[in-house]
Amino acid sequence: MDGAPAYRLSGKLTQDQLRTVDRRLYDRMRSAGLEEFACDVWVNESGRVVRFEQWMKVSGASAHNVVTLKGTSP
Repeated sequence: MDGAPAYRLSGKLTQDQLRTVDRRLYDRMRSAGLEEFACDVWVNESGRVVRFEQWMKVSGASAHNVVTLKGTSP
């Protein structure tokens, strides 16, 4: 990311897969019409997330969010 090394981690979950892991989140996803979501995170060598991408399918419509985190913590 921006010329610095980063590790990319990816994952995808469906409602059925989430039901066995986190029942409360499963209930919220189902009531919002969220059918599945996937995300990628990029972690720098200090262990900080520097980028987050998310893909969602909600009631048949698709959405894609990208968040880039920059700067230093206090």
